[in-house]
Amino acid sequence: MINMNVKQKEIVSLDNSFCIKNNNFIAFITKKNKNKSSDIILKETLMFKGFNFDNIASCNQIHSNRVQFIEKSGVYQETDGLICSLNSKLILLIQTADCIPIFIIDEINKLIGLVHSGWKGTRDSIVQSALSIFFNKGSKKENIKIYLGPSIKKCCYEINEDVSKYFNDKYLISKEQTLYLSLIDRIKDDILIEGIKSKNIFDSQICTMENQEYYSYRRNDNGRIYSVMGYK
Repeated sequence: MINMNVKQKEIVSLDNSFCIKNNNFIAFITKKNKNKSSDIILKETLMFKGFNFDNIASCNQIHSNRVQFIEKSGVYQETDGLICSLNSKLILLIQTADCIPIFIIDEINKLIGLVHSGWKGTRDSIVQSALSIFFNKGSKKENIKIYLGPSIKKCCYEINEDVSKYFNDKYLISKEQTLYLSLIDRIKDDILIEGIKSKNIFDSQICTMENQEYYSYRRNDNGRIYSVMGYK
């Protein structure tokens, strides 16, 4: 049975300065709940807010830099990012558990995008792949806003040399003969290179490894965080 009394502690709504200020718009991230699966929290939240579960578009994430522009719901294969028009009434969804969920909005050009960026996607500049689609669809740099959701941060993201060799030293931290990586800083630099102003980049500053309210693969959690964005 679906519980229509959705508790705010089960989700985190994105910063109002990032979101489209309209009751028909939704953008949130599910949180960890030992009594409910993320699937149930997702369904309850969408129903509570009056969104159609059948309009969800998700992707079979493969840690690539592939992003697709879509026009209908369903599960898209071999891709790690989805972009659509607000007029499509689609609800975009990705799953993470330490990787970075990237929300992209152009309210003027009526485009939204959701991207999953792990270390491989970050290495291969997936956020730039997404932004190139926005630009090709007519978006202007000054109208694009980007939100970086909860993910593992440099304080906790321990890596080996097989990973570190792909990243500039500026993103690496060495502590007690252990290497740590800041994916967020690399992603922010990729965004800035594309001409997006720093004032339009929003960072949750939440580390999934440190914060027990979120699932973390490195902490051996089995669940996943859902990042959701859409318009009805």
